[in-house]
Amino acid sequence: MAAQSRRARQQRAQRRRERLVDLHARVAAQERQLTTPQGWREWLEVAARFPRGEHSLNNLLLIWQQRPESTALAGYDAWQAQGRQVRRGEHGVRLIADDDRRGEQPVNLFDVAQTEPAEGVDGAAAVSLAPPTLGVSAESAREHVRQVLAQVTGAGDGAVREVEVQAAAFLVLRAHGHAVEAPSTAPTSTAARGCAERALTVARAVLGRSVDGGDVERSRALLERVQRGARQTAGLAERAQLRAARGAPGPGRVGRDLATVGEQDLFATPARLQRLAEVNAAAAAFYREQLAGAPQVRAQLRQRVGDGSALPGGFVLGYAPPDWTPLLDHLRAQGFADRDLLDAGVVQESRNGRLLDRFRDRVLVGLHDEHGRLAGFIGRAVPLDAAPGEHIPKYLNTSATELFDKGRALIGLHEQRGALEAGAVPVLVEGPFDVLATAAAPGAHGRVVPIATSGTAVSAEQVAAILQAASSPRFVLAHDADDGGRAATVRTAEMLLTTTDREVRAARLPDGHDPASWARAQPERVLLPYLDDRFSRPAVQVVIDARIASFGERLQWVDGRVDAMRHAVRVLDGQPREVAAAEALRIAQRLQLDPVTVAEELGEVPKSGRAAQRAIQQRLDALTGRARPGQGSAGRPHPARLASMAFPDRVPAPRPHAERPSTRAPGPGAGRDGQDRGR
Repeated sequence: MAAQSRRARQQRAQRRRERLVDLHARVAAQERQLTTPQGWREWLEVAARFPRGEHSLNNLLLIWQQRPESTALAGYDAWQAQGRQVRRGEHGVRLIADDDRRGEQPVNLFDVAQTEPAEGVDGAAAVSLAPPTLGVSAESAREHVRQVLAQVTGAGDGAVREVEVQAAAFLVLRAHGHAVEAPSTAPTSTAARGCAERALTVARAVLGRSVDGGDVERSRALLERVQRGARQTAGLAERAQLRAARGAPGPGRVGRDLATVGEQDLFATPARLQRLAEVNAAAAAFYREQLAGAPQVRAQLRQRVGDGSALPGGFVLGYAPPDWTPLLDHLRAQGFADRDLLDAGVVQESRNGRLLDRFRDRVLVGLHDEHGRLAGFIGRAVPLDAAPGEHIPKYLNTSATELFDKGRALIGLHEQRGALEAGAVPVLVEGPFDVLATAAAPGAHGRVVPIATSGTAVSAEQVAAILQAASSPRFVLAHDADDGGRAATVRTAEMLLTTTDREVRAARLPDGHDPASWARAQPERVLLPYLDDRFSRPAVQVVIDARIASFGERLQWVDGRVDAMRHAVRVLDGQPREVAAAEALRIAQRLQLDPVTVAEELGEVPKSGRAAQRAIQQRLDALTGRARPGQGSAGRPHPARLASMAFPDRVPAPRPHAERPSTRAPGPGAGRDGQDRGR
């Protein structure tokens, strides 16, 4: 029974992974349609129905793909709680929800149009969807959106900026009841996702206040909060949807109604942010003193990352003692108000209303924001070489504050920004000790820059921040060599392959190792996985292999291998010609499929039809040493020719073009053999 139960759990987990892979593939396909005028208009119409952050960009793309006419989405149980019943036979909209404990999860939601009043419930108690009319003028909306974009993103490209202004203003005006048409000017392929994200973010932030106010000073606060506020609101909505779909209870008194999120949640004055940074700086000084007075903790830290003398300057290390309120008492004595300590996230309120230190018996590493301010901390439970006790998290972050956002925080970026700008290779790792151990390794300074997120989840904002700071043409992923780390590598690689043209590689660490343990075990070889191609793999291969492996037992059958090929070959969309050609042949060989099938599928990939054909042709020309007669590099190679190059012992080469018999009808004086006899 135990074995059967374990197999059932494994099968459910496999199906869940396959659904997530399929949903992410759908998102990528919909993203490509954003570059067409019709696709851009259709997406804006969908986004306009959810103007206040109910859904993330990825889920808006999924709604567009599955049920674009949706107006209000909720889970089956959530509709029942509102007195409505999902009609029999209705199919839900499958979205991606972010669960606090389990990460991304597929969830089925139903539109209000798929429901009806439950038996015994008055039909008049319908869901109100009418937008308020606040008298906002079109010109004032566009002007305020333009100001907000300038505050958030700086100068930017003029054409791209105008696309974003038009889109965001459209969303604002639609939310206020204006019957305006969606703009038809679409972004370029390289800027589509960024344009969509910024338009959503700015529109949602502007809708948190009256756009006719013209308060420029308050708008400047968006520089600190606009993107974080929009993303957190979307995440809160999606987690609520996931709980509702499972029938789980809400988050209790800590939870918040999205309708009550006002401008105090989206706007923070510069003075307020400075005050929170001062609280964190005072807390860091206290933690540093506590570490100096804890020799046993220092010995454990030295064993993990050395004595710290080889670390670049700027890293903040400390120790939070195990007592309940030492930091609280210390900061109160320095004159900080309890409200400031709560808002900074260094203390928290217990169930009985008592204030307690958030971090206790933990080694702490400081986290800086993009402006270099100390925004928060991440703490590892002591002892460092053992798993923590039951119900004690191994790592603990500062809670979300006006200054700290886990989705944007990066460990090691601020401290090593100079090396990144000088050309050092960015290496994305999982945790703070991976950063410290690698940064302190012999020969690392100026050559590699380890950077970590607070866990395996990596956001688009974090990737963009690293790419903006780094000048190296190389980007290395070095997650832990376990199941969680490998899954994180695949997710991050998929994101990078669609956002950058740089060379992205995945380090090959021995099973069971992470960058910190590798640095301790092999100090003389610590940099090889990050700088030597023999110890890493191209990220495109990692993603392709993961997509193929997700089909599991279905690979035993031909139809399963064909489906896996179709899913894997889409990774090649937009890749360089030589990469697409080589990987297409590798896919065919791994799945034991005729390369003819892969070649045909490459021609069906959106946007890459011509690019993939040119890639294959270029590959064939390189192998044969000549171009096809009468056809340029843009021509489509014959599938049989590709098959012959990949498997010469199985597929005969096609006859040369000159040897093919003529298929033209014989002319008027031709004989029976087709030759012209003359008159």
